[in-house]
Amino acid sequence: MSRRVKASYRRTYPQSSNTVGRARRDVVEFAWDCGFRGQLLDDIEVAVGEGLANAVEHGQRVEGVFEVSVSRERDALIVEIKDNGYGFDPGRVCSHAGPPPEALRGFGTFIMREVMDDVHYSEFGTRLRLI
Repeated sequence: MSRRVKASYRRTYPQSSNTVGRARRDVVEFAWDCGFRGQLLDDIEVAVGEGLANAVEHGQRVEGVFEVSVSRERDALIVEIKDNGYGFDPGRVCSHAGPPPEALRGFGTFIMREVMDDVHYSEFGTRLRLI
């Protein structure tokens, strides 16, 4: 008997570094159920992990939450991560070139752009959309 794949899901997680792994696993499992395998699935896992880590670090508020929604549209997986942080100017911070080589941090958005077809921030940087 085949299992019916849900078209989408949305879940809210406590704003904690402890929940990043669980949220990432939930997205990867959904992507697997949608038929993503191999390098595509690995790329999804890496990009989602970076996005979730950023949401927890930069969206940190006392007793806050972040929301993850995932859907499949044709051959694309769409992941949205929404935090309740103060936001930022994505145009100023998220260069396509990436941080300078001597930087110790700041590679997350660059990595996401390298492995995903589209990376877009909205709502003053508090909503990330990965395709």
